[in-house]
Amino acid sequence: MKKKELIQLIKTKSNEVEIKNFSNSILERVRNLPQREVIEAPKRAFRLKPILFVALGTLASVLLIMVLYNPASPIIPTDPITPTLENMDEVIALSSVSTASLIESFDNELTSDSIYQLKFGDDQEDTQRINDEIVDVTKYMETIEKLFASQSDFGIEKEDISTGGFTNRMRFKTKDLLGQEADYKFDYNQTALSNPKHFNLDGVLEIGNKSYMITGTALSDQDQLTLKAEKDESNYILIHYELIDDIHQFTVETVKDGESIQKVQFELEQSETEKKIKLQFIEGESIGSYEFQIEENDNVKIVKANYRIMLNDEEEQGEFILRVISIQNTTTYSILIKPNGKPPFTITQGRVMTERRPRVQTSLENVNL
Repeated sequence: MKKKELIQLIKTKSNEVEIKNFSNSILERVRNLPQREVIEAPKRAFRLKPILFVALGTLASVLLIMVLYNPASPIIPTDPITPTLENMDEVIALSSVSTASLIESFDNELTSDSIYQLKFGDDQEDTQRINDEIVDVTKYMETIEKLFASQSDFGIEKEDISTGGFTNRMRFKTKDLLGQEADYKFDYNQTALSNPKHFNLDGVLEIGNKSYMITGTALSDQDQLTLKAEKDESNYILIHYELIDDIHQFTVETVKDGESIQKVQFELEQSETEKKIKLQFIEGESIGSYEFQIEENDNVKIVKANYRIMLNDEEEQGEFILRVISIQNTTTYSILIKPNGKPPFTITQGRVMTERRPRVQTSLENVNL
């Protein structure tokens, strides 16, 4: 069979076969299938992460500085930093109060003639030892009174002056347990040291009709202050202040004839509701420690203290209760001593505030430093 005839035969046979059309059936099935929801994926937006944003901002700032910086341009100096006492005003006021009261005690040494025993314990020697301690404690009672009774900021007011060679003036007030006020005025100069937060100060402290020359050094960035009041090179009061763990600590040294005769440490701890004062004798004949608190009964303020004193190599402990007694314009301290395990006894001690103390010939007033 020829090729042409074979092709013709295949066409003839294929036409004889019937192929069914399934297209309509397929479309019908598709239409009956369950419909599916098509969710388009959101398009990605270009966003900077916060840390990348900060990094790019910093980089831009650096580039801007590099572009604008001109090495040939002169550097314009800023104004010098003026030392300030703003953060130490209360410290200066408190230190000045302590200095003034101790200066007066320095020149008006209390003697045994001004102490009266109203009742003695069984051990005369121990009683006398405690008695001697109380003499020293009362030298610091003016400061303790004014710490307890005065405002925390002492009502400080400051102003610039040009009087007596001084450029600064600070005024403040104190109050004692009887509610009597005293006005203080401190005119001074301050001189910056190499560190602008360190400076010296010198001036005149006035209280009542008395005046005292004061010098000092302040380290405001270290919360430290040292004040000195001299009678002469061999006789002076030195007060060092430091803030330690939120406790105001004062170390007070009395130097007489070139020798340190006594050194004590004050610690003042105060909150919005109460104040606590600790007095510790460090050097000298007295060796006791006292922790003071103030109480008020029937509008009368009294000072209480727990004390510790070494007697005959044994520690004497007890309670110290002080009241201010005022009779015919004369005030005294009435002090009840209650030794643990021993009968209590009472002593009285003269009390005169600095501003009302009589002037004496040997006072530390108007001295040349």
